[in-house]
Amino acid sequence: MGVDRRTALGILGAAVAGGVVGVATVPDRRPPRPPAAFDPRIRWIGFTGTESGFSTSSTHQEAFVNEKDRYHYWTVSATASGQDQPPASGNHWTELTGRQRIRGVPTFWHPADRSTYEARNVRLRWEYAAGLWAVLTGPEMLSPTVDTAVQRAHAVRLGTAQPIRLPFRPPALPDGFELTSAYLRQDRRPRHLRFYASAEFAHPEGLVHVSVGHPDGVSSPRTVEGYPSRMIGNDLQDLVIAQAGDVIVTALLDVGAKNLVPGGALALFRTLARQATALV
Repeated sequence: MGVDRRTALGILGAAVAGGVVGVATVPDRRPPRPPAAFDPRIRWIGFTGTESGFSTSSTHQEAFVNEKDRYHYWTVSATASGQDQPPASGNHWTELTGRQRIRGVPTFWHPADRSTYEARNVRLRWEYAAGLWAVLTGPEMLSPTVDTAVQRAHAVRLGTAQPIRLPFRPPALPDGFELTSAYLRQDRRPRHLRFYASAEFAHPEGLVHVSVGHPDGVSSPRTVEGYPSRMIGNDLQDLVIAQAGDVIVTALLDVGAKNLVPGGALALFRTLARQATALV
C-alpha cells in the first residue's frame, strides 16, 4: 500500500484516547476489489461518520458503530479476495429487491434467529464486487428492521485506504516483526469502559501482543515497579499485566519471542505505562 513500517508505526500512535473519527466520504458505487491479503496497517472497510472501533488482519476486516451502547452495535465485515468468502445465501435468507438492494447489487436479509448463538443477530449481505460479499450484523435486542439495516449498509465505506489509528504508540521492536492484527473498541459514556485497543506483531520465530484499555482493574497484592499488577511467566510465555494510571496494560511474548525482544515483556510494559497519563 506504499506505507513503510516506520511511517505506519508513527501513524499508529497519532490518535488520542477521545476516539477515532471516520472520514466522511461518499462510498463509491463500485468499490475496488480487496487485495488477496489485507495490509493490517490499512483500513479497507468502515462506516461514514463517527465509529466505535475496528479490527484488522491480513484475512479479515471489521468496523463497529454503536447503536445504543457497547452492548448494542453494528458490525460490518469484509474478507480478503484470496480467502474463502461467506456463502451467498442459504436457509432463511431472503433476497431483497428494488430500493432495498444495496447500490443495486444482489442483497440478502436474514432476521434474528434465536435457535443458535451465532444466528441471534440480524444480518445483511450484499455482493459489492463479483463473488465478494460484505456482511452487516445488527443487534437483535433492539429488533432492527430490514429498512434500518439497509440504511446502515448505505453508510458503509468500502475500498478506502485509511491508516489505522490506535490510542497508544506501539513499542519499537527488533527488525523482523510485522504488525499482523489491530483492534479498537470504544465507548464514550461516563463510568463505562472507554476503550480497549490491542496490536499483535509476528516474527518468523515468535509473537508479541500488547494492549491498553479500561477493564475493571487488577486485583492483586503484587506490584511491578510500583504498579498494581500480576505477572504470569512460564516456559511458554513472558507476560506482564498491570494497572498504570486509569488503564490496564498488557505485554505478552510467546516462547519464540522471549529471546528476541531486549528486556522482554517488562520493557514493553514500561514503554506503554509511560504513556498512561496521556491516555486517560
